[in-house]
Amino acid sequence: MGYPSIDPSLAWSAGLDEGVPGASYGAGPYGDPYYPESVFYPEQPRYADDPGYAGATAYGTSASIGYADSQGYGAPPTYPPLDGGSPDPDDSSGHGALKAFLIILGIIVVAVLVIVGTNVYTVTSTRNDVHRVSAFYQQETDAVVVLGASVYADGTPSDILADRLEVAADLYKAGAAREVIVSGDNADSHYNESDAMRDYLVELGVPEDKIVVDRLGTDTYASIYRAKNAFGANRIVVVTQAYHLYRALMIADGLGMEAGGVAADKGDYDDQVGYSVREVLARTKDCLLTLIQLPVSTSTR
Repeated sequence: MGYPSIDPSLAWSAGLDEGVPGASYGAGPYGDPYYPESVFYPEQPRYADDPGYAGATAYGTSASIGYADSQGYGAPPTYPPLDGGSPDPDDSSGHGALKAFLIILGIIVVAVLVIVGTNVYTVTSTRNDVHRVSAFYQQETDAVVVLGASVYADGTPSDILADRLEVAADLYKAGAAREVIVSGDNADSHYNESDAMRDYLVELGVPEDKIVVDRLGTDTYASIYRAKNAFGANRIVVVTQAYHLYRALMIADGLGMEAGGVAADKGDYDDQVGYSVREVLARTKDCLLTLIQLPVSTSTR
């Protein structure tokens, strides 16, 4: 069955050569009766084996195909892909992989922004609260709070902890506070930070009855939270190394305490790089805990 002839008088040219596929437009009987400006492709090879073909309209990435029955009436158009092929089954999986990648990338970007933001806030919001021992002379705050660190098997404080305790003793002797809270982790009967801290302070000349032992200071947030809510200390001086001090002061500020701090850096410490790397994530964690003011045990046993 051949293609029906098209009367050139029924076509009009939009400034292009008549008879060129894609250039001639018309409203003839073989065009799409529903779309007057149908593009005639009478010699389109791609549809040459289609006996009902009469014309096509190119619109972007799809085509409107007009079909004529034996009476010359056009059927409603269909919209196949221009390449005439079936949808690629790999397209959906490709789009799914791209979507998953973008979601993962978005999560990573948000996480990085949160980590950077909380670290910047922690340092910038507390740096003006860090002072020398002399700044607290005769201030008589509620307590000097010494944050725990590792002790050796024989109960001797590590270098990093000994420096904190020495600064705390200096503060007490300068009248900075009425008592000293030593807050540490006592994971089991074979490991006891706070008792070792108390014993070392006594050796340094701090009266034992002026030392409050906090055996449930399992982390920085718990130590500061318990100083206020378990021992009633609202005006405190925190003692630890500088990298750690900003976080402790941020927690105290967030819990509504009046806090200052003294950095106990007296030299280089083993694994200082590791401490600093862990501190980056710890600041983010404690920012969030402080924001929600997560309660912890206030037992004084």
